[in-house]
Amino acid sequence: MKRLLIAASLGLVALSACHRDSEKAAETAAAQAPVVTDARLVLPAVAGRPGALYFTAANPGNAPLRLTGIAVAGTGKAEMHETVGGAMKPLPQLDIAAGDVARFEPGARHVMVFDIAPATRAGGTIEATFRFGDRAVTAPARVQAAGDAMADAPAMDMSHMDMPHPDHAH
Repeated sequence: MKRLLIAASLGLVALSACHRDSEKAAETAAAQAPVVTDARLVLPAVAGRPGALYFTAANPGNAPLRLTGIAVAGTGKAEMHETVGGAMKPLPQLDIAAGDVARFEPGARHVMVFDIAPATRAGGTIEATFRFGDRAVTAPARVQAAGDAMADAPAMDMSHMDMPHPDHAH
Protein backbone atom coordinates (compact mmCIF):
# COMPACT_ATOMS: atom_id res chain seq x y z
CA MET A 1 0.00 0.00 0.00
CA LYS A 2 2.82 2.34 0.91
CA ARG A 3 4.47 1.74 -2.49
CA LEU A 4 1.17 2.48 -4.23
CA LEU A 5 0.87 5.83 -2.42
CA ILE A 6 4.46 6.75 -3.29
CA ALA A 7 3.92 5.85 -6.97
CA ALA A 8 0.69 7.85 -7.07
CA SER A 9 2.40 10.86 -5.46
CA LEU A 10 5.27 10.70 -7.94
CA GLY A 11 2.77 10.47 -10.78
CA LEU A 12 0.97 13.59 -9.57
CA VAL A 13 4.26 15.48 -9.26
CA ALA A 14 5.24 14.47 -12.81
CA LEU A 15 1.79 15.39 -14.12
CA SER A 16 1.98 18.76 -12.42
CA ALA A 17 5.43 19.41 -13.91
CA CYS A 18 4.14 18.46 -17.38
CA HIS A 19 1.20 20.83 -16.97
CA ARG A 20 3.51 23.69 -15.93
CA ASP A 21 5.82 22.91 -18.87
CA SER A 22 2.92 22.94 -21.34
CA GLU A 23 1.61 26.23 -19.89
CA LYS A 24 5.10 27.73 -20.13
CA ALA A 25 5.45 26.49 -23.73
CA ALA A 26 2.07 28.00 -24.62
CA GLU A 27 3.05 31.34 -23.04
CA THR A 28 6.39 31.30 -24.90
CA ALA A 29 4.68 30.49 -28.21
CA ALA A 30 2.15 33.28 -27.68
CA ALA A 31 4.93 35.75 -26.82
CA GLN A 32 6.77 34.78 -30.01
CA ALA A 33 3.71 34.90 -32.27
CA PRO A 34 3.86 37.42 -35.10
CA VAL A 35 2.30 40.79 -34.30
CA VAL A 36 0.43 42.75 -36.97
CA THR A 37 -0.34 46.44 -36.34
CA ASP A 38 -1.39 49.58 -38.17
CA ALA A 39 -3.36 47.69 -40.81
CA ARG A 40 -5.38 49.83 -43.20
CA LEU A 41 -7.23 49.08 -46.39
CA VAL A 42 -7.22 51.96 -48.85
CA LEU A 43 -10.21 51.76 -51.16
CA PRO A 44 -9.66 52.36 -54.87
CA ALA A 45 -10.35 55.81 -56.31
CA VAL A 46 -12.36 54.13 -59.07
CA ALA A 47 -14.95 51.51 -58.05
CA GLY A 48 -14.15 48.03 -59.30
CA ARG A 49 -10.39 48.57 -59.26
CA PRO A 50 -8.12 46.98 -56.62
CA GLY A 51 -7.48 48.61 -53.28
CA ALA A 52 -4.28 48.42 -51.23
CA LEU A 53 -3.58 47.01 -47.77
CA TYR A 54 -0.73 48.42 -45.68
CA PHE A 55 0.46 47.19 -42.27
CA THR A 56 3.43 46.44 -40.04
CA ALA A 57 4.39 42.86 -39.13
CA ALA A 58 6.76 42.25 -36.24
CA ASN A 59 8.59 39.04 -35.38
CA PRO A 60 9.24 39.12 -31.62
CA GLY A 61 10.51 35.53 -31.64
CA ASN A 62 14.00 34.12 -31.89
CA ALA A 63 13.41 32.27 -35.18
CA PRO A 64 12.66 33.66 -38.65
CA LEU A 65 9.06 33.87 -39.86
CA ARG A 66 7.77 33.56 -43.40
CA LEU A 67 4.71 35.57 -44.42
CA THR A 68 3.10 33.44 -47.11
CA GLY A 69 -0.29 35.00 -47.72
CA ILE A 70 -3.04 37.36 -46.71
CA ALA A 71 -6.81 37.14 -46.88
CA VAL A 72 -9.09 40.13 -46.41
CA ALA A 73 -12.72 39.60 -45.38
CA GLY A 74 -15.27 40.77 -47.94
CA THR A 75 -12.86 40.63 -50.88
CA GLY A 76 -12.12 38.24 -53.72
CA LYS A 77 -8.38 37.89 -53.24
CA ALA A 78 -5.27 39.62 -51.93
CA GLU A 79 -1.78 39.50 -53.45
CA MET A 80 1.47 40.71 -51.95
CA HIS A 81 3.54 42.96 -54.23
CA GLU A 82 6.58 45.17 -54.01
CA THR A 83 7.59 48.19 -56.03
CA VAL A 84 11.19 48.12 -57.17
CA GLY A 85 12.63 50.80 -59.45
CA GLY A 86 9.13 52.11 -60.18
CA ALA A 87 7.84 48.69 -61.31
CA MET A 88 5.44 46.54 -59.33
CA LYS A 89 6.15 42.82 -59.09
CA PRO A 90 4.54 39.91 -57.18
CA LEU A 91 5.97 39.02 -53.79
CA PRO A 92 5.15 35.33 -53.22
CA GLN A 93 6.45 35.36 -49.63
CA LEU A 94 8.44 37.49 -47.25
CA ASP A 95 10.94 36.29 -44.67
CA ILE A 96 11.05 38.32 -41.45
CA ALA A 97 14.17 37.77 -39.35
CA ALA A 98 13.93 37.15 -35.62
CA GLY A 99 13.35 40.43 -33.80
CA ASP A 100 12.76 42.30 -37.07
CA VAL A 101 9.84 44.32 -38.43
CA ALA A 102 8.47 44.38 -41.99
CA ARG A 103 6.48 47.37 -43.21
CA PHE A 104 4.02 47.35 -46.07
CA GLU A 105 3.57 50.97 -47.14
CA PRO A 106 2.82 53.10 -50.20
CA GLY A 107 5.52 52.97 -52.86
CA ALA A 108 7.13 49.83 -51.44
CA ARG A 109 5.72 46.50 -50.27
CA HIS A 110 1.92 46.42 -50.31
CA VAL A 111 -1.01 44.07 -50.78
CA MET A 112 -3.29 44.50 -53.79
CA VAL A 113 -6.86 43.69 -52.73
CA PHE A 114 -9.26 42.67 -55.50
CA ASP A 115 -13.05 42.44 -55.74
CA ILE A 116 -13.82 44.52 -52.66
CA ALA A 117 -17.45 44.16 -51.60
CA PRO A 118 -19.48 47.30 -52.45
CA ALA A 119 -20.67 47.44 -48.84
CA THR A 120 -17.08 48.13 -47.66
CA ARG A 121 -17.02 51.81 -46.74
CA ALA A 122 -14.40 54.26 -45.53
CA GLY A 123 -14.51 54.82 -41.79
CA GLY A 124 -15.18 51.17 -40.96
CA THR A 125 -12.94 48.24 -40.23
CA ILE A 126 -12.42 44.93 -41.96
CA GLU A 127 -10.58 41.79 -40.81
CA ALA A 128 -7.36 40.73 -42.45
CA THR A 129 -5.79 37.33 -41.84
CA PHE A 130 -2.03 36.98 -42.24
CA ARG A 131 -0.58 33.52 -42.86
CA PHE A 132 2.85 32.83 -41.34
CA GLY A 133 3.58 29.22 -42.30
CA ASP A 134 1.10 27.17 -40.27
CA ARG A 135 0.09 30.15 -38.11
CA ALA A 136 -2.68 32.61 -38.86
CA VAL A 137 -2.90 36.04 -37.25
CA THR A 138 -6.09 38.06 -37.68
CA ALA A 139 -6.06 41.82 -37.22
CA PRO A 140 -8.54 44.63 -37.86
CA ALA A 141 -7.77 46.99 -40.74
CA ARG A 142 -9.13 50.54 -40.88
CA VAL A 143 -10.91 51.24 -44.15
CA GLN A 144 -9.91 54.51 -45.80
CA ALA A 145 -11.02 56.33 -48.93
CA ALA A 146 -8.31 56.83 -51.54
CA GLY A 147 -7.91 60.55 -50.73
CA ASP A 148 -7.75 59.91 -46.98
CA ALA A 149 -4.67 57.76 -47.45
CA MET A 150 -2.61 60.83 -48.31
CA ALA A 151 -3.15 62.15 -44.78
CA ASP A 152 -1.19 59.15 -43.45
CA ALA A 153 1.62 59.45 -46.00
CA PRO A 154 4.85 61.03 -44.83
CA ALA A 155 5.49 64.54 -46.10
CA MET A 156 7.98 64.78 -48.95
CA ASP A 157 11.08 66.89 -48.33
CA MET A 158 11.50 68.88 -51.53
CA SER A 159 13.93 71.47 -50.09
CA HIS A 160 16.80 70.02 -52.11
CA MET A 161 14.98 70.51 -55.42
CA ASP A 162 15.84 73.52 -57.57
CA MET A 163 12.48 74.65 -58.87
CA PRO A 164 11.76 78.01 -60.52
CA HIS A 165 9.42 80.30 -58.63
CA PRO A 166 6.06 80.67 -60.44
CA ASP A 167 6.40 84.50 -60.35
CA HIS A 168 9.62 84.32 -62.36
CA ALA A 169 8.61 83.27 -65.85
CA HIS A 170 11.42 82.55 -68.29
